[in-house]
Amino acid sequence: MNKTKYEVQKEYLDGLAAVKKIKWGFIDENNIEIIDLKYEEVRGFSNGLAAVKSEKKWGYINKIGHVNIPYLYDKADDFNEGVAAVMKKIDLDIEYLYEENSDDTNSNSSINSWHLDAYMAYLEGEDSLNYEKFNEYKIKLTEKWGVIDTENKIIVPFYFESISSFKNGCAFVCKDGNFGLINKLGVAITECKYSYYSFCKENNLYLVSIGNVDTDKNNWGFIDNDGNEVLSCSHNYNICIYHEDKARIYIEELGWGFIDTNAKIIISCQYESVNSFSQGLAAAKKNNKWGFVNTSNQIVIPFEYDECFWFYDGLSVVKNADKYGFINLLGEVVTPIEYDKVGNFKEGYCEVSKDGKMGFIDKKGDLKISTKYKFNYQSNFENGIAKVNYSRKRYGNNYHVDQFYIDIHGTEYVFEE
Repeated sequence: MNKTKYEVQKEYLDGLAAVKKIKWGFIDENNIEIIDLKYEEVRGFSNGLAAVKSEKKWGYINKIGHVNIPYLYDKADDFNEGVAAVMKKIDLDIEYLYEENSDDTNSNSSINSWHLDAYMAYLEGEDSLNYEKFNEYKIKLTEKWGVIDTENKIIVPFYFESISSFKNGCAFVCKDGNFGLINKLGVAITECKYSYYSFCKENNLYLVSIGNVDTDKNNWGFIDNDGNEVLSCSHNYNICIYHEDKARIYIEELGWGFIDTNAKIIISCQYESVNSFSQGLAAAKKNNKWGFVNTSNQIVIPFEYDECFWFYDGLSVVKNADKYGFINLLGEVVTPIEYDKVGNFKEGYCEVSKDGKMGFIDKKGDLKISTKYKFNYQSNFENGIAKVNYSRKRYGNNYHVDQFYIDIHGTEYVFEE
């Protein structure tokens, strides 16, 4: 393995990797320093440019180290789709305190009196209450984000509290704590009304929420690049991430179901609980019992278990009467439902526990290493060997663990240190 001479080396982007040795610079894939190590901070190359920080300001350099965009910004994001979000700390003055929606900035009636009172108190230090209010709001007032192109032309003015990277010609912006969608010209596609957003790569839609995302009382939905609500935010939904091109969805007073990548409900919300799809089946709970359904909502494995999990390599853990076992995709019991605990398969073997003792089964459900060990295995099999702890003694604040090793045949080994 080659050792690097740098304190930090990041991944290669556009053929160059950022490296640090006191200062930051860039190397090529032959470990040749292409750009001198002289920067305070750097970001990776994207669209042929990298954001770099020098003397507390950010600018952009090209792949031979030439400064394409001067050091003008207090923060800078990567270029994406030919544009980048950048931040400036805007000096607070009287003009900035006018209402943003006013058509007449010379009119006294357009002044935001709360901001002005706070600002004057800040200057004079006479009103401690307003001074505290000003300090609380100061970051929002002074740190403003905009968008520039590769020629440093301002595409979106410095107006927003944050701006995401552009995807498919759109970006989310934050104003007064809420999010909305804009295009690359800075034109609003939606108003800033969402409390949360996340790009969903499975369907190229945006998962959005209206309401407080820290509570159960919020409305979730999907919007497209044009701001159209593909799945309306008019209901109290709970939407989970996609697995096998389907996502779990919960509608209050109805229950759990599934949507496809077009955000269309394909299994109506009717279940008490569901797990994500795995190997074409999803565990679902009805009348307090679990079973499995397919993508057409046909019952493949009856609702007869206290708990079901996910299928992996054709097997799923099931639970009845506080005991665990495995079933296959046909619902056949492969491993008797008699174990107190079961682990995960690795290298074809799975740890099981019965009556406080541990052993291993194979994927056919056969007990290959009997449940005879009193203490837990420290790890699953790796390269045909598993570690077993058989005693644990305390010496002051430290513990000493005695251990040995077993192979897949159950043969025990002790390796001398």
